[in-house]
Amino acid sequence: MTSPKSFSDLTDSLIRIIHQAVAIEKKPVDLGYGDVLSASEIHLIDIAGRFPKEKLSEIASLLGITKGAVTQMVQKLEEKGYICRVRSNENRKIVYLDLTPKGRKAFLWHTDLHTRLYTEFFREISDMPEEQIHGAISILQCYEKVIQRSIDIRENSSNSESLFFWNLKK
Repeated sequence: MTSPKSFSDLTDSLIRIIHQAVAIEKKPVDLGYGDVLSASEIHLIDIAGRFPKEKLSEIASLLGITKGAVTQMVQKLEEKGYICRVRSNENRKIVYLDLTPKGRKAFLWHTDLHTRLYTEFFREISDMPEEQIHGAISILQCYEKVIQRSIDIRENSSNSESLFFWNLKK
């Protein structure tokens, strides 16, 4: 059985990780071209590089954002010279994204960053027993469910209804 202290330590650690991830996401990257890219733009470039034949709606789904948000980012990235839109020869309504040389450099930078981070992370956990890894996955999945519930609660709570009262109704 989990002690309240263990649960508190685990939750505190996860909150610190989330805050660090948010800080990383907020910090733009300059790849040496004199313009900066947001984390969202880098992730769009990454998806465009990994899935070159995906339509904008599919890219939006992969990123977990709206098609309108993708369209706005694509326009900014086109202006910066990282991406260009390419229409399908079979159906002119279908638009794909193509990376420019600058976009390819950004894609490779991001791929290299993740390769290094994943290698380092794997080295950190490689000596852990498989059961411990599965336990960690289970814990993270529980946190994921609770965070999704938190999002749902916030979206479904009226202004006059506090989260405290929402919990009493459950």
